[in-house]
Amino acid sequence: MNPFSTHGWSRPDPYTTPPTIPPPNRTSIHTPRTCPQPNQTHWLAPDISDARKDRLTQRQNTAPDLMVHVPLTDWTCAECSDTGPYLIMDAAGPTCLTCADMDHLVFLPSGDATLTRRARKASGLAAVVVRFNKSRKRYDRKGILVEERALEEAEQSCLADEE
Repeated sequence: MNPFSTHGWSRPDPYTTPPTIPPPNRTSIHTPRTCPQPNQTHWLAPDISDARKDRLTQRQNTAPDLMVHVPLTDWTCAECSDTGPYLIMDAAGPTCLTCADMDHLVFLPSGDATLTRRARKASGLAAVVVRFNKSRKRYDRKGILVEERALEEAEQSCLADEE
């Protein structure tokens, strides 16, 4: 067969066609408990102090904050088909605070760092409230959801500091 002819151009040429590559082996030596999690390798400079190493290790091993979204459009809960002012993204889809057992939390808007810090510390459960900004194409923090008792304690503490 002439490689420059137009006849039979759709047939694969066994000499120029790349060989087929078998799919990668999906087996792993790790069991689910010993499987390394993403971003678990932490590199530290050799000359930092032990106290700083401990602080870095503690910060890197803490769980990320819960994220609650302020929706931009109408939405329905994946579990109860209800709606609300906030949603939590779950594997099944958007979930309302009632289905996520977080409906007892109250919203604390951002703006007072001391009050926010004290309320989060006193609260057993807290979540960061964010809203997507279309023009900036990122999430903006709007405040936090904390327990009502923790918010009252934080307000009393802030009032005591002012006096």
